[in-house]
Amino acid sequence: MDPVVERWLHLEDDVLGIAGHRDRLVRTGSGAGGVVITAPHAVPHVRDGVTKRADMWTGGLALLLAERTGATAVVETSGYGDPSWEEAHPFKDAVAALAPAVVLDLHAMRSAEQVVEVGSGEPAGSPPTELARRVRDALDGCGIATLTDHRFPARGATTLVQWGRGRGIPAVQLEVSVRLVPPFAVEGAVVRLVDGLTAAVAAARP
Repeated sequence: MDPVVERWLHLEDDVLGIAGHRDRLVRTGSGAGGVVITAPHAVPHVRDGVTKRADMWTGGLALLLAERTGATAVVETSGYGDPSWEEAHPFKDAVAALAPAVVLDLHAMRSAEQVVEVGSGEPAGSPPTELARRVRDALDGCGIATLTDHRFPARGATTLVQWGRGRGIPAVQLEVSVRLVPPFAVEGAVVRLVDGLTAAVAAARP
């Protein structure tokens, strides 16, 4: 097994092993003022009283990208509420405490295509933000197909993107197709995804 894929699976096991604990994983990288990678749906969570499926593999992926780039990862493991749906949530407090310069918010989406969607949070009909363009171009440059502001444009008021923008923090939402993650993708495609997202983190740095 490729070492990158093996490490991702190991980190995902770490996340799932503490699912349900009223806490969250914070792996600090370069310290205050850097890039923070968030995974608010890493484990099953509750939205309006209904249990929602986890965005599988996003917790381990956030931790892996933090290891590779020196960024900080914040991974929700409590399953308590929904950080992307609620205006106030301890997950958002944990992100705010890091004083991030940029937030990259990781999610997984069902899709028949091997694609990553970049949600800029801009109103419909507006061009994407500079940050969204940099992240998209970095992914494209690594051979990862992208969409911008398509199904998941991150316009909802309680998304991490809008929450960050309200605090002067540039942010984008990254929806990774399940067709790009193990076990649905071949190892080469998985490694290419990780390399593309690693480049995206570098491109997002202010």
